[in-house]
Amino acid sequence: MAAFQYHYRILKLKKMTRVEIFEAKHSMDPVLCVPMMQRTTTIAYIHTVIRSMDIGEIDDIRSCYTHVPPDCKRVFIYLKTWYHTVNGLKVKRMLMDKKTLKVVHNGFQYWKVTAMRN
Repeated sequence: MAAFQYHYRILKLKKMTRVEIFEAKHSMDPVLCVPMMQRTTTIAYIHTVIRSMDIGEIDDIRSCYTHVPPDCKRVFIYLKTWYHTVNGLKVKRMLMDKKTLKVVHNGFQYWKVTAMRN
């Protein structure tokens, strides 16, 4: 009976879509969310800024355009792994505690970063 349940569980896992697997993989770790960012900001620039923070290995960066204000977009940053550095652990703890971070880029400009709400 146990072998049947194990085999059934494997078959059930194989039927999951890519989106379901992606969401299950990242369900425990916080996802970085930048609610307002200029539309002209490129994914490569976002990648460079986040990589310079030394908090983890970036898996995916997704953006969607907002209607208000019209010149902004919302960005979600998924990390593959979190680094066990002082900076990485501090950022992860702050996001898990529902706090807001300010990531300084380009001199004096900054992005407000929060954890994505489920």
